[in-house]
Formats: sequence, structure tokens, C-alpha cells
Amino acid sequence: MTRYEALKIFNLSENFTENELKKAYRTLAKKYHPDNFSKNSFEQKQAQEKMKEINEAKDLLDKSLKNNSSNEQSYFDLENYKNDLINKLSKYKFQHFCPDELKTYNEQIEAIVFWFKLDIKIDFLYANDKNKINEAYQEHLNLIIQVFKDFKKDFFDKHNIDESKIKENINYECNLEEFYNQLLKIKEKYDLKEIYRKKIEHDLNDYKLRAGYDYLKELIEFEIDNILKRLKNNNYTNYEEELNKGKKEIDEIFKDYFNYLVQFNEIQKFLDNQDLNDTKIAKIYYLFKSTWDNFNNHISLYDTGENLKKINSLIEEYKKYQQNLMEYNEFISYASSTIINNYQNALSKFTLNNLEKAKLATATLNKIFEIIGEIKGGAISVDKGKLLFKIKFESFDEDEKILNKIRGLDDSKGIYILNTNNFNYGDIAIGTVISEDENYVVIQGAEVISGYFTKTKIIKERFNQMYIPIYLWLSNCQFSGKDSKNFIGEIILYYNDNFCISYDKTTNLIKFHWNSATNDTYNPEIENFKDISYMINKIEETLEKNAENTNSIKTKKRGKIC
Repeated sequence: MTRYEALKIFNLSENFTENELKKAYRTLAKKYHPDNFSKNSFEQKQAQEKMKEINEAKDLLDKSLKNNSSNEQSYFDLENYKNDLINKLSKYKFQHFCPDELKTYNEQIEAIVFWFKLDIKIDFLYANDKNKINEAYQEHLNLIIQVFKDFKKDFFDKHNIDESKIKENINYECNLEEFYNQLLKIKEKYDLKEIYRKKIEHDLNDYKLRAGYDYLKELIEFEIDNILKRLKNNNYTNYEEELNKGKKEIDEIFKDYFNYLVQFNEIQKFLDNQDLNDTKIAKIYYLFKSTWDNFNNHISLYDTGENLKKINSLIEEYKKYQQNLMEYNEFISYASSTIINNYQNALSKFTLNNLEKAKLATATLNKIFEIIGEIKGGAISVDKGKLLFKIKFESFDEDEKILNKIRGLDDSKGIYILNTNNFNYGDIAIGTVISEDENYVVIQGAEVISGYFTKTKIIKERFNQMYIPIYLWLSNCQFSGKDSKNFIGEIILYYNDNFCISYDKTTNLIKFHWNSATNDTYNPEIENFKDISYMINKIEETLEKNAENTNSIKTKKRGKIC
């Protein structure tokens, strides 16, 4: 310690007297005596350090009283004095490993010490003038104290601490590490987030006691954080409202969690009685296993719920499939013999002159076998399949109606499609019959090439040669949809890789694509159009929309060619 520092401690001048020193000492000793503070407290430890500094200063000044002022000046070493001040200022830095959140402030202090060192060592204004050196020291010390104050403000803002409510004195005459520890103690007492966290944890203690699973405990902690965020956003008001909201959310979590456990148990019981080599059961099992693993690893409660819905849906589908298979086996044992007998009886009645009818009977039988395959796969119900018993292989128009009814095709819409490659520009590719008489048919729809919606009058004989009911045409086609990136529209029909009908939303026109032209289409609902009944409805909807938008057509009457 230097004489200058000792004088500053007692606030004495260079020419102080012994009485002035004693009086100043008594004042400071009375103020900083350790007995004035709580035993082993932070404040008592600070006071003890302060008294050591006071006693050291008094000893130094007592010795100086025994020597005259000239002797004092004779042993004063200015260079050592400078180094002492640099070391003293350096002590305000962090003394041990500096945490990341303090590095910025510590670097600021290091910079202040660095510039002080340059000022008093190099700058000619300070280098050899003790008073100037002391002024520079005080100036840089004030800068360090300001760093402490900035850090304090940032710290309080971060932890929602209201400084006006703090009763403790904050000591700035210490290093950054000690200052940080002071703030941490204040945080424990005044941090609203911590205060409310303890309060919330206390109020949710019953839930923690009920949470026998680690996952539920984690979810409760997560909900506590959510409540704290909402409280912070509202300046820590409406505590009861936010707490009750949190309780409601935790109740929902508990309800879902235990509901899922029950579902897992029921699914496991179901799987225990199944053959895992069955393809459908294997699919259910692997989804169940991955869902259970994710549930145990706390991946996502929401995903667990969604996957359990999928699993239960697959189980229901499997049960329906099994039920349908059982009904199918009962049905097929009787149906196969009955249908074959009807077919053979029909063939026995045909002569060589009825060869065409024999071909139709065989084609009908092939369609029946296709439908039986669909019944086995569950696409068609056994009840609908029982209509096959009505097919006698004699009245083929009636047989066709039965087959279409089983497949859900509606022949009442009166929609017809051009069924030949020999067509004129003005021919209608697809449309509805709006009137007819003995000689002519009037069909309203979209032209083959232009796609414009119009109507035309056709000789009835020619109409019967060129057009076929849409349900009949569809029943003989196999869907083969594709995508492409060029055309953006909505596909209505797409069959056999050579014919496509699309609806252009921008021009409100129906467009037709033949052969390779089908490659420039894009269908956002391609899967839906595999359903023939859906497709018929879509065609009808499009035709009606275009008819309404055509000023030349005021009314529309649909008919049907028998």
C-alpha cells in the first residue's frame, strides 16, 4: 500500500496531524468493526477485509509521522507507484475461470486496465506527474465501476429483478467474480421467475406425486415453463388464471397418457392371438412396436395418439377383412357351383347359330370372376355379390345391369362418350342427351378438338354406332393414370394410355388428349379417379357447370338411349 492510498482511506491531506489520524481511524473502525454484522455473513467478511486495509493504512501513516516530509519524498519510487496502481486496477478483473456470460464485461475491464497502463507509462502528460497519475487512476476506476453497473442492469433485466425493491447494499469495491456472486445472492431473493417457479411447483405438487412415470414428470416441468412464459408476458399478473390453465392442460396430458397405456395393452392382447407371419398383422405389429418404442422414449405424445388411431383403424380393417373372408368362404362354396351351373345351362341351349351369345356368356362369366376376386379383397360386399345368382347368361342387357349395380355404377345419368377413332371436328366427345325422337338425337357436351361446350343433332342410327353409355364404357376400361409437370388442370378421364379428358380451370373448357398427348397432363387428385362412380359424378358435375355457363343453352333435359 502506498502513502497516497493510505491518505485516501482516511481522507487526510499530506500535512495531517496525529490527532486527525486517530480521529479518522476511530470513525472508520466504528463503521467497519466486524461485530456490527451478522456472524459469518458476506457483509461481516467484507468488513474484516476492510479493517485489515484500515489497520495497514494506519500503520503506514504512523510510521510516516515519525519521519519528516523530506524523508518521505526521498524514498518515494514513482515507477513502483505506477505498477502498484496497475496491479490494483487489475484486481477488478475476474480472478478465476470466467463464465461465458461474463466474458464481455471482463474483456471491457481488461481493456480499461490496458489503456490506463499505456497512459501512465507512455503519455508524457501522465508519465512523471504523480497527481496526474492519481487522476488517471480514478478516471479509469470510474470506468470499471460503470462496467459493473452496466452488468448489474443487464443481469437484473434478464432475471426480471426490480432494483428499486432491493434493500441490500451493493459493493463495487471488489473484483468481477465477487460482484457476480453478490448479484446471484440477490437473484435468489428477488428473481420473479424463480419466486413464481417455486410457487407453481408448490401448487402443482399433487400432480408430481401422481406422476409415477418419468415422462409425466418431464411434461409437468414443461408445463411449468409454459406457465412462467405466459406470466412473464403479462408482467406476472393473473397468476391464478394461468395456474388453472396449466392444471387443465396437465389433466389433459394425464388423461391422454393413461388412455394410451390402456390402448397399448388392448392392442398387445389382440396381437398375442394373431399370426405375425400374416402380412396385414405384420404391418400392424411393426407400427405398434415403433409407436411403443417412441412412447417409451418420450418422442411425442401427439404422434403416439395419431399412430394409435392408425393402428386401431388397421385393426378394424383387419377384423372387417376377416369377417368378409369368412362370409366370402361361405358365399363362394355355394356361389361357384350355382354360377357355373347357370353358365353351363345357358351354353347347352345355344346352337352354332348362337356363337355370338356364347361369346357374351363367356365374357360375362369372366366379369363375374373379376367381381368374385373383388369380393374376396373386400372391395365389394358379399351382400352385393349375392346379386350374381340372378345372372342367367341369357338376357345380356339385364346381366350387364346387374354387374354394373354390383360395382356401384349408375346408368341413370345419361352420359355418353364417343367410342370410335373416326370422328369429325364438330363431334361431341362426351355429353348428355337432351332430346330425341324416332330419327334424331340431340347431344349436348364438349367438342372433340376445341373442347368448347355445344350441342349437336345426330341421326339416331349413327349415334348408336358412335356413342356408348359412359358407365358401360368405364366398366370395360382399366384405369392407368399418370402424372406430368407440364399441364396444370384437372383430369376427368384417363384410360388405356391413349385417351384423356381434362378440365382447364383457366379457360373453363374441357380438353381432350389422344395417344402421346396424354403425357402432358397433371392430376392433383389422381387416386380419386380410380373410383369409377366418383369419375361419373365428376363428369356430370363438369358438364352441368359448362352448360350453365353457356348463354345459348337456357334449359337442359337429360335423356337416355334404350
